[in-house]
Formats: sequence, structure tokens, C-alpha cells
Amino acid sequence: MRKLLPALIIGLCLAVVLPACGGRAPAPQTAYIYTDFSAGDPGGETGGAVSRYEIRYNGDLTPALLAGELTGLTGLDFSFTADVSPGAIRVDWGNGSTLLGGLGGLTQKDDFHFADAASMNWFMLDSLYRSLRANFADCDVYFTMLGGNPLIAPGAGEIFPVDAPYMGSVYYVSGAGDAGNPGDPGDPGDSGGLSGTGEFNRYFDRENNLTFSYPSEFSLDGRLNPVTERMEFTSRREDALLGFWVDSNENSETLQEFVDRVSRSDTQSRRLSGRENPWVILLAETVLSPAGKPRGQAYQFAVWPERVVNICVNCSPDRLDYWYDLMEEFSVKDGPP
Repeated sequence: MRKLLPALIIGLCLAVVLPACGGRAPAPQTAYIYTDFSAGDPGGETGGAVSRYEIRYNGDLTPALLAGELTGLTGLDFSFTADVSPGAIRVDWGNGSTLLGGLGGLTQKDDFHFADAASMNWFMLDSLYRSLRANFADCDVYFTMLGGNPLIAPGAGEIFPVDAPYMGSVYYVSGAGDAGNPGDPGDPGDSGGLSGTGEFNRYFDRENNLTFSYPSEFSLDGRLNPVTERMEFTSRREDALLGFWVDSNENSETLQEFVDRVSRSDTQSRRLSGRENPWVILLAETVLSPAGKPRGQAYQFAVWPERVVNICVNCSPDRLDYWYDLMEEFSVKDGPP
């Protein structure tokens, strides 16, 4: 019996230790960072100024991790502290950053070479802004400097208030905003510089073999909402979200049957004329968000016997009429771009 005791103890120890030794480390996760050379050019997003890079990481995805990847890729120092809260990321740039401290002794990389401070700083602001917005859903990004002071980026010619979210260089350089009030989208009855340029982004839905064309006001790269399983594209200049998804027309509803089902007494709707596909309807309504706040929703539905293509802009109520009128500029066609 005494001889069995040491063996029993060793066996118990191995039973405790071996499962821990045999556990596998979590697999690396995938995210994306973006570089944005738009520097105020409204056509930059569709003209190749924006690039996306895949990164792999372990643990939590943080603004600091994204900044480190941007620093490693570009050779520019993206040094800042960040505070993340629901719906907002506040970035406070430090003196050690290239944005505030300049190049110093840094040697510019060939792929990231800038002729002046303005183009370099717009690049840093836009690239970080786009990377944060792509990885942290529905967040506004606020830029400050040196402990929460209004950001003054050398060469950019703007002072960014601490209480207004950054809107992208196109917003400021095109004159849509000003240093004192960059968050004002303009008169609700006016486009506010959002469209009318003829610039469109395109998203190819491989599963349904459809190409969706939409105004470049919305981001070039959408993200799949894991809850609704819809593609979503964020607005670059105002509080609006573009959604795109395809449903099966299980009951083979006609256009009129579909309209009768989704419409209410306070719903605006009209048939979209002048299209090859006559089964298109535009609809607008005001609903309450999960937080109990009123939101506008402007829709385009393409109702085919086998499927229904859904396009929706979720916006503030005072912009509903604008997006409803503009909805006819969105289009879907069969096949790749």
C-alpha cells in the first residue's frame, strides 16, 4: 500500500497539470487598418486614395493596437491616448506624435512620402479616423491634443473643437464645415455638400451576384452587422447609416401586395419610374429607435418574384425628406461591377 501512494500522488499531479499543458492558445483574430490620401479630395475615396490592410492580433482590439499597426506600416508616429466609451472614442494626440512634433529624424517611406505638413497631417487624421470607425461600430471620433485641448494640426488650417466629432478632411477642405462649427450639416432642405457630385461607391454582393451603387457620402467599405446580417455603410459627414440586404420573396408577393404589407397611414411612398425594373418602390417613415428617439428611415425596395432587395438610410428626422428624394439615385444591377 505504501508503494502505491507515491504513484497515486504523481498521477493526481499529472491529472491537474496535463490539461493545462494541452490547452491551445486562442487563434489570432483579423481586423483592418486603412490609409487615406484623400486630403480633402471628394473623389479620393473612389479614385484609389484609400487602401485597406489586414492585420492579425491576439487579445482585445484597442485604439492603441490600431495606432501601432499604422505606425509600423507608414513610419509615422501615431502616438496618443484614447478613451473609449459607448458611441465615442476620444483621441488625445501627444507631442511624441508626428502629427504635432513633425518628422524630426524620421525618414519617410517611399509609399508614404509627403511634400508638406498639410497633406501629411490630413493623411494621419483621416487614416486613424477611418480605421477607428471601421473597427468600433457606430462611434464618433473626437480629436484633441496635449491633455484635452482643441487640436491644432500644423498645416491643416483648422482648429478642431473638443465637443465636435471629426468629420473627415473632405468635409473641412470642401468648405462644408468651418473651424467654429464643423458638426453642422447645413440647412435640412439643402444637400449640405453631401451629394450632387456624381461620385458613387459600389459594393458587390457575391452571394446574390448583385452590384449596389450608392453615393460616396457613405463609406467605401461596409461592415456586416452580426445581429441583423445586413451590410452597413457609415456616413462620412452626418448622423446617417446606410443598410443593404436581400430577402427571399417566399410568398411571391407582387409589388402592390408588398406595399400594402409594409405601409402605414403615415408612410410616404411612390413608384420609381424610368427604370428597367418596374418593381421598385420608395418609402419613408419616422420610427422610434431602441433608445426611444425618433429616427427617419428612407427605403428603396426592388421586389422580384424570387427576392426583395432592400436599401435603407437611417437618419435624423430633419434629413428624412432629403434622403427620400435622393433615394432614387441608389441602384442595384445583376452581375459584378
